[in-house]
Amino acid sequence: MKLTVKTLILLFVLSSCCSCNTTRTVQTQVSQANQLSAQLTPPGTIKVKNYYIDQTEVHNLHWLEFIQYKKEAGDSLAAYRLQPSSANTGFALPENRHKPIVLITYEQAVEYCAWRSEKVRELHGINVTYRLPTAMEWKVIAEEVLKQDRKQQEQDLLNTRKLLSQKPGEYYMNSATVRKNRTYNLFDNVSEMTAQKGLALGNSNKKLDELSSNLTKEVQYNAADAYLGFRCIAVLE
Repeated sequence: MKLTVKTLILLFVLSSCCSCNTTRTVQTQVSQANQLSAQLTPPGTIKVKNYYIDQTEVHNLHWLEFIQYKKEAGDSLAAYRLQPSSANTGFALPENRHKPIVLITYEQAVEYCAWRSEKVRELHGINVTYRLPTAMEWKVIAEEVLKQDRKQQEQDLLNTRKLLSQKPGEYYMNSATVRKNRTYNLFDNVSEMTAQKGLALGNSNKKLDELSSNLTKEVQYNAADAYLGFRCIAVLE
């Protein structure tokens, strides 16, 4: 049986009330409920305002998992169809696994979101839907990230510029180690697809602008591109 987050928290509070002594306060119960809610954060995401957004872009490693699942399920046709453009020759190399997946289509990204939703529900027992963010959601999240984490985002952008000065056209690769509780590469690497087909937002390493320009920078596309990727937003039900 799968329960919604709101139901789980309510049950937790009610069970606490039944067993609590006279010294336990409502404030303590609410704090514990909030901790439970935090534990139910959809895998791979961080909460920014009222949204759960992926900490990183979807990486080559994630895409390889997606393809491998289709192969193991016996759907060789789908596994073949989900391959990125033939121009993306290095996405399966071990040294590239934590770089963003690129040269995929909007339809492929949407299919990944649906598959990820299914697997997380199955493995974690929570009702969650992963999808592409709307343009409004992406802009609200980007604005809040700049507000709360501007200094680190500026440092990240500086690091990417240094990388590009040495290796033009390269993507900044994230480490596989445990990350801090923040977003990464929202303002560099790739422009990110939105729920509106043909519309992406944000700077890419093709042309890096100042951070504030990301809030209004719109990128129109009509095909897979080497500077176009995506990250998911997760909605708890």
